[in-house]
Amino acid sequence: MIQGGAIMRTRRLQSFSLRRIFIVMLLSICLPLSLSGCASKNHDTKKNTDKVKEAIVLADGTWATIQLHNRLIGYIIQNGYGYPVEYLSGEELPLLRALAGNDIQIMMEVWTGDFPVEWKTMQKELKVKNMGTNYAGAVQGWFVPAYMIAGDVERGIEPVAPDLKYVSDLPRFGSLFAKNPSSQKSLLNNAPSTWVAADINRTKLKAYGLSSYYTLASTNSESDLTKSLLRYYEKGTPWLGYSRDPGLITAGQKMIMLREPPYDELLWQQHACAYPVTDVLIGANRSLENTAPELLDLLDKYETTYDQNIQLLQYLSKYAGNKNKAVIAFMKDKPDIWNAWVPDEVIKKVDTALAAEVVE
Repeated sequence: MIQGGAIMRTRRLQSFSLRRIFIVMLLSICLPLSLSGCASKNHDTKKNTDKVKEAIVLADGTWATIQLHNRLIGYIIQNGYGYPVEYLSGEELPLLRALAGNDIQIMMEVWTGDFPVEWKTMQKELKVKNMGTNYAGAVQGWFVPAYMIAGDVERGIEPVAPDLKYVSDLPRFGSLFAKNPSSQKSLLNNAPSTWVAADINRTKLKAYGLSSYYTLASTNSESDLTKSLLRYYEKGTPWLGYSRDPGLITAGQKMIMLREPPYDELLWQQHACAYPVTDVLIGANRSLENTAPELLDLLDKYETTYDQNIQLLQYLSKYAGNKNKAVIAFMKDKPDIWNAWVPDEVIKKVDTALAAEVVE
């Protein structure tokens, strides 16, 4: 019996070995066939569908309009196209360099006048792609509240400087503005200290011969700059400061930009003229051509107007600075704007997501 049992085990082993040899031979035939294209198309399709999409990183600058555009397009990218979205905060030039290095894939506002050489170089080196204009005709300059020049009948404010029109008029009106306690010079509220405009305004003071009359008051952020205005605006008293337009200051208050000599390339070398009017562009890293070409089509169609940017900023004010709520409310109220950028199937997905959002 022992011997018979040994024979039976040997036969089972032999049978197993034969099956194993058969399977190996079968695999050796089928594997090359599958690699050469014999695998089913359904299998390949499923594999591609199951592939996890990599996160799209957006350049989150320190000013309100870019942050709002980020949340707007970010909502569409995430809910309409299925890509995770991340926001990388920072200053303009480091973010632009991160865009060229593919640490960031999308920058919704490129102010080309701030870094013209860098922007041109990045395009020549085929690192970034110009996706066209986000919004046209953006300006920068020195502003005063409109009531200083025109008054405000509803608030009972008389004009205190009806003849103030030009930057060159400022020496005559220095007594109207708050003073620096130590120097007794009038204050011009500067751009946030990390912005390019902060240094430009410093040069402008000298170029215009205003350094004897005015000194710059530093600010840390666009919100900080806006708060410096509101302290005076609510009282109807004089204020002078820098702003972008569209921006938080010009969206919520009636402001007038003081005139300067028209922009000229030679004068701009000494910053002795107006800031250039800027068409604010959208930049993308060229890696998207391979990883997410459908998003390039979205960026190519994405375009807004000055008035739409002012509206976005007003939604931001309405929702006390909550960017997500502001954008969701904007998208719910004005679907025709963003519907023009995306195909019908994306609209349906985004609409489904918006329907679940509650904005009080």
